[in-house]
Amino acid sequence: MCKVYSSTSKDYIRVNVGREMMSQKIDLVWPVRRALDIGAFDITHTYGKVLSHSAVAVSTKRGSVLIEYMGDSHVYVYHARDFANGKPIFMQRGFYFMLDIENGQVPNAEITVRDFANTMADYMKEKSFNTLNHNCHLARYLSMKFYGMESDDPTQQSDKVLSTAFSDIRKKYDHLSIQYRNNNI
Repeated sequence: MCKVYSSTSKDYIRVNVGREMMSQKIDLVWPVRRALDIGAFDITHTYGKVLSHSAVAVSTKRGSVLIEYMGDSHVYVYHARDFANGKPIFMQRGFYFMLDIENGQVPNAEITVRDFANTMADYMKEKSFNTLNHNCHLARYLSMKFYGMESDDPTQQSDKVLSTAFSDIRKKYDHLSIQYRNNNI
């Protein structure tokens, strides 16, 4: 029987890229978001500050990677082959992701994809995922802040989660699929 070894020493990181990609220096970082995968509610086209999923897209010399904290309390690292610097919308695993900012940010230190994923996992490992206050938004914010970059601060919205969620529901982003198709023609 063959043995499979993790390319990372952390049990709470799921790596879907090779070791060489994990060792790549990060050039630029973008905070990104996508709609939640909850088909029972009509929020599949909602990309709000609360009702969305947050992640980080990073570019390296060898390509782009998506790093995200998920509901199973793990950090996932995926190739983001559809992502290109400055492209406002990209497709990843069947979801449309959109950039929160137009220009990528440079970390305040020379870091690798592994460093960033480990930092995110270290921040989130003490508690299990909680939809309201220990979630993907917090993971993205703390990890980016650690490396001197800016992202929406979910701790400032904790006292007004319901009102923000209602405003998120009212704003729809149905046009993202059309923009995505037009950008790829």
